[in-house]
Amino acid sequence: MRLIFTLLFCCLLLCQTPLFALEVNPRKLDTGELNAAEIREHTVTLKNDEKSTVTITKLRSSCECITLETTEEKQIYPGKTFDIKVRINPEKMQKSRFKKFIFIKVENSASPVYSIEVIGNIF
Repeated sequence: MRLIFTLLFCCLLLCQTPLFALEVNPRKLDTGELNAAEIREHTVTLKNDEKSTVTITKLRSSCECITLETTEEKQIYPGKTFDIKVRINPEKMQKSRFKKFIFIKVENSASPVYSIEVIGNIF
């Protein structure tokens, strides 16, 4: 009987803890076909589904071909959104299909690191 109550209590705790407390949109960024001379811009939006403020501590990409721009404010308050401007410069890549990543490190979140896959084809 004690085991049943312990399991029930653990299930209740786990159900209340979100797996990902930041909603990342899009999770995968498909740029499609890119001309080698064409710089493409996209926006990634983060929404804080936590009950407390989340702070972005680091933003980086796996390639210098992708630059990230944000506002100075790196805190995302509960229920609020935060935009990241993603600029892809194909001149710094080979002409072929590519797969790169954007990494977002945060404090005060159920998941401390988020990644966004960036794919496309340069011709």
